[in-house]
Amino acid sequence: MFTIFQIWLFVIVGRPQDLIRSLVPFRPALVLTALMLLLIIFKYGGRLSAPKLLAGEGKKYLLFYIVMLMSIPLAYHRRVAFDFVVLNYVNNILFYFICVVMVDSLDRLKRVLLILTACTLFYSFFTLTQGTMSAGRFFTYGAMFDPNDIAYVLVSLFPLSFFYLLHREGLFKKIVALFNVAASTAVILLTASRAGVLSMAATSIAVFTTGAAIKKTYKAMFLGTIAIASIIMLASGGLNVERYQTITSIGSDYNVTDEFGRFQIWERGFTLLAANPFTGVGAYCFPNAIGYLRADVGAIPRWQAPHNSYVEVAVETGVVGIGLFLALIASSLRTFFRCSRAKDCDAELRTIAALLIVAFAGHLFAAFFLTQGYSVFFTLFFAFSTILGGLGAPHEAVAARPAGS
Repeated sequence: MFTIFQIWLFVIVGRPQDLIRSLVPFRPALVLTALMLLLIIFKYGGRLSAPKLLAGEGKKYLLFYIVMLMSIPLAYHRRVAFDFVVLNYVNNILFYFICVVMVDSLDRLKRVLLILTACTLFYSFFTLTQGTMSAGRFFTYGAMFDPNDIAYVLVSLFPLSFFYLLHREGLFKKIVALFNVAASTAVILLTASRAGVLSMAATSIAVFTTGAAIKKTYKAMFLGTIAIASIIMLASGGLNVERYQTITSIGSDYNVTDEFGRFQIWERGFTLLAANPFTGVGAYCFPNAIGYLRADVGAIPRWQAPHNSYVEVAVETGVVGIGLFLALIASSLRTFFRCSRAKDCDAELRTIAALLIVAFAGHLFAAFFLTQGYSVFFTLFFAFSTILGGLGAPHEAVAARPAGS
């Protein structure tokens, strides 16, 4: 059963169906999700009590979903909101609960890290081998991800593979981990995503917040690998250096000065929030709402994405929704920090918690510039928090299941 779970996790996170188009007609994500639900019901049945399912971040996450549901009747476009919340985002809820139910031991948690490492390798390898440069930016990986998105995905995942450099997990896994860190750095730089490179810097800074869970020599190795890969890419001449140089002159950037830049979008977003503080404009309705708002003030009625995950959630779900969303983030960070510093936790568990701090820092920073408020990667970190909260509870033994269970 756990083997099927690992395949399902790779399909959901790694999304091979985006690249291998022959898989699309078979609907692997839908089929495997349905199979996982049936297997969980068959195996666990009545043992899945509400207190167990709603432990950790479960209660807040379910409340967040209820707020999304409640926003549908007053949404700017009720059909859009209904389709997204009921038919789309429900998959995130199922993803969260399946992960929490299935990953109930340190051994299983380590195997999840291995799958996520495989996902990172899959992204990096196919990006480097099949990507194309266009207008100074690297494009790849199907129709789902643009350069900013692929940088966001990699910065959220690659720090986790570093676990295999910190513990005795075999030479092959160490080599793969090193490749993942170096290749992810290269891809992020090639995308010319300013959010991506700033988020990668955020992971580098976050390494120093992990305390003794990661030794100084390994922190230096983490930073050194990123630095060396960056220098090699810079020396190769394949980077869009001019685009990165604009980071130092943000005041003149189009995102600040242009009518359709991010600053103007965010400002109008707050106007929408002030007009709809409790229900928001409805999940996935930000583009519709901002288009109508532009028309109302006599501007060009252009529909635009918010380009900020926190503005997205706030405007679409209101103050209650963004409050729950930020509470989920804060609670997850507290759990990661607590587990990384708990002396009565297993050493490997402390390391995993520390690396989650690093990965989540990059993820949160990248999300500030992207429309990813409902991304499965937010859900993944919320699930990690609940899993670690259970495994790393003070004075509880951390059980490791036999590999064949």
